[in-house]
Amino acid sequence: MNLYSLYRTSVYTMLVLATLILSVDATDYNQFAMLYPVGVAIAAFVAFVTVDKHPALGLNRDLANFLALGTILLAAAEYWANPSSLVIALGHWLVYLQLVKMFLPKTFEDDWFLFLLGVVQVVIGAFIGQSDHIGTLLMLWAAVSLAALGLFYLHRETVRFANRDGSTLTPAPDPRRPYPGLFNPGFVLSGALVTLFTIILGGFIFLLMPRWTGPNSSPVPGAPRHLTGFTDQVKLGQMGEILESDNLVFSVELTTANGKVHEPEEQSSLFGGVTLVSYQKGRWTRESGSSMLQPAVGAFDDRSLSVLRQKIRLESTNNEVLFALRPIAWATGPRAVDVELNQFDGTLVRRVEPTFSILDDSPKRRTGGPFDYEVSSIDGEDGRVALFETAPNPRRRRELLEMPEPVRQAILAYNRPVLEAIPERTPLRVARTLESHLRDSGLFIYSLKQKRGDPQLDPVVDFLVNRKQGHCEYYASALALMLRAEGIPTRVVNGFKGGDWNSIVNVLLVREKHAHSWVEALVGIDSREINGRRLVRPVWLTLDPTPAGQRDEVVAKVSNPPFRAWLDALRHVWMFNIIGFDSDAQERLIYAPIRWLWNECRRGFGVLRHVITLLLIQFFLFRNPGELFSVRGFFASVTMMLLLVGLAFLIRTFVGRLLRRWRGEAYGIAGNQPEVAFFLRLVRMLSRTGLERAPAETQREFARRASTFLTQRPTNRDGLATVPEQVVDAYYRVRFGQRPLPPETVSWLDQRLDDLERDLQLTG
Repeated sequence: MNLYSLYRTSVYTMLVLATLILSVDATDYNQFAMLYPVGVAIAAFVAFVTVDKHPALGLNRDLANFLALGTILLAAAEYWANPSSLVIALGHWLVYLQLVKMFLPKTFEDDWFLFLLGVVQVVIGAFIGQSDHIGTLLMLWAAVSLAALGLFYLHRETVRFANRDGSTLTPAPDPRRPYPGLFNPGFVLSGALVTLFTIILGGFIFLLMPRWTGPNSSPVPGAPRHLTGFTDQVKLGQMGEILESDNLVFSVELTTANGKVHEPEEQSSLFGGVTLVSYQKGRWTRESGSSMLQPAVGAFDDRSLSVLRQKIRLESTNNEVLFALRPIAWATGPRAVDVELNQFDGTLVRRVEPTFSILDDSPKRRTGGPFDYEVSSIDGEDGRVALFETAPNPRRRRELLEMPEPVRQAILAYNRPVLEAIPERTPLRVARTLESHLRDSGLFIYSLKQKRGDPQLDPVVDFLVNRKQGHCEYYASALALMLRAEGIPTRVVNGFKGGDWNSIVNVLLVREKHAHSWVEALVGIDSREINGRRLVRPVWLTLDPTPAGQRDEVVAKVSNPPFRAWLDALRHVWMFNIIGFDSDAQERLIYAPIRWLWNECRRGFGVLRHVITLLLIQFFLFRNPGELFSVRGFFASVTMMLLLVGLAFLIRTFVGRLLRRWRGEAYGIAGNQPEVAFFLRLVRMLSRTGLERAPAETQREFARRASTFLTQRPTNRDGLATVPEQVVDAYYRVRFGQRPLPPETVSWLDQRLDDLERDLQLTG
């Protein structure tokens, strides 16, 4: 592949990535958004094999201008179909212009325009981007763009200094290696510096670019992962499907009320998810009837309660349920209404709003992407009191005791020998005894294998009587029904237990393999006064009957790759500090402090301006002419004259620079020195023959091109083709060598220019 093909490929790759960044998070606004990068890729290939190889196949400029005007209609139609997609419609308009430009015979100006279109698409994509893919794509686009810009410079210089007038270079360069020795230490160092400055500039753009805060500000392309076992209805044994998976579900930063990092204990870190109440034939469901949801923000901020704060980032799932240590004091998401709590069963959920398609006005439930939220949970002895839940009424209490009658009788028969040694059967003693029987007796084995001993029996009864092995769902279901048989209301909670603690970034990483089930038993009602309100709340006792040691051994066997801690730390930093740097974080960390600093500066400058105004009034205000003839009048007069002199000096300097620039015309150099005047005369003289000096061309480069041009003319007497080189030598001698021209040299150059001018007039 030659230099031009490599350059053109890098430019097209950059454009495809730019369109992909624009489109990856735009599917909620335009169902066909992901077709745009595909279309750009196809168009790039077609343009590469046609227009770029044979420019005669390209579009006519007039036709291209007409098509460019037509693209405005396409963008307007998209905006008309969905008025909330203005930003996306503008981005797609840039894509249309890009497609038109790709099929033109391209000049360097066209390539710069394509670069600009790509950059603006990336800016729009970063503005609306919320998914995890944006950061990776931005890094890839930046790398490809740096390579494309480097190749652009090499290609431009190759074309600029190509000898199109028939002259040849000696020795001729090797066409296979037009830049021998290019990749030397200097080139690598300069490339590294450009990369560093690009990253720094990109970091500033990333920090300061406002984030998209529209109604659908968290679209996530594709289908988010489904978590089995966390829906409104769960079949016994379903959770076993994810217990052998190492996929990350959420990460947690835990701190105490005073901000200290808290490393949780494995046995106590139960992150509750969905609460299940009704049981029937091996299937648990949530409480029947309408759910009572309310925003979970700032419900109980009593300072006497010991709280543990959790900053949680949930990975992309299509489940509404959120996870947290229970009981919950308050919770909040990106907005106050994004997190709600069910006052009947304590389940925390995220609010899922309907969204609309540009082709279909019927509402659709948006699948959930990565979700950040914060929770404060009550710690210590108060942890058993669910302050956020209402005490169960008689109907709900009956539901917490319901179970099939044959199952009740079979479990009562099983409970009888286990409980016969208890002298006093209080709910607490019964609960602890049955929990210990399942967890510590050694009669039961933790296993992910799901075998049925007697298919005719209920799965829970079969587990107790025959199998005596299973995973956490069977243990929790068995204990819940054993307690219900004894008249103790219970519910099953599906969530996660423990996680992988990363001491590098002080975060707990919870994976699918940490999924767990346990039991909450209603053992009393608590009545207390908080913030002037009398609250009657249920007291739930958390019971975990699963053999902890056996479970930990099974969890440890699930994938644990090398360098896991470092990889998890890097991912956490990327997700929380880069991907998670959303509009709320930007407002809190950048814009709010800048506004505060600006307001403080305005206030301070206002006071300073007031003080200065008072001083000036006292210094320059004279009530009568007689006060001028005083010490204060003398100093005021002198100060005023100095100010006028300074103002006159500034005006003179500014006007002088304008005049010098005007005399230097478009070349930006003063023309009052002889050597400069000679060069300007040469440029004007040659411009009349059609030889124009390019704005970015140095004096030496122009002189060489002019000498070649004069050599090709029909007449070239007295070696006049060397005049441009002689004039530039004199110019460089004075400008950079600081050596003035002798009078005889000035006279000689003037004569040579006269001869050249006459020769050009004769042959013109």
